[in-house]
Amino acid sequence: LKILKDYFDLTIYKDIVDRYQVKNIKVVKWLINYLTSAVAKEVSLNKIYHDLKSKGIKLSKNTLYEYFSMLEDSFFIFALRKFEHSLKKEGFSTPKVYLDDIGFLNLFSVEDYGRRMENIAFLHLFRQKNEMPLMDVHYWKTSDGKEVDFVISEGRKVKSALQICYSLSDTKTKEREISSLLACLEYFGLREGKVITKDYESENNIGNKKIKFVPLWKWLLNDE
Repeated sequence: LKILKDYFDLTIYKDIVDRYQVKNIKVVKWLINYLTSAVAKEVSLNKIYHDLKSKGIKLSKNTLYEYFSMLEDSFFIFALRKFEHSLKKEGFSTPKVYLDDIGFLNLFSVEDYGRRMENIAFLHLFRQKNEMPLMDVHYWKTSDGKEVDFVISEGRKVKSALQICYSLSDTKTKEREISSLLACLEYFGLREGKVITKDYESENNIGNKKIKFVPLWKWLLNDE
């Protein structure tokens, strides 16, 4: 924890505060804390702006967006956009946030293993993306709230869909994850989707769709 804390402080003061000559260090710290606690969730900067405003913290919306970009540029966070057929609409979509180093979660007592798994899966996909120029990664969400954690595309054509779920022991959780994945497969005309789990492995055929349940360790090693 001490090493992580030292690394964390170095990231704030050297990579961000000194590099960008940030004056409002208190807000940057608050933003980092907020984003770390919200890992693998949608983050609305507009909502953050109004939350800060309600607390009496004076900060322009443009400055808040600049601070968010600083955290991206320093590779402290990554912002994943929702897949949209319109690139303009996609660019304005609410991002999901992931950390470059999930060790920082230990400094903020974030013990949600499902979100940790999702962050690990994102980093794995991000590394693949760096090696494959045409590959792109987004999340997918319907207007009625059905969500799939990752859709992988080549150019603008979606090739595969991944759902991340730590445990499927709860029937309602399993049904929700599969229902969202099936909706995604239907939307993009895909025949097969994967659910990445902690240790559950199986394969189900539902109608004309195939759902593979793959343990995270196996997917990371074999990408299967």
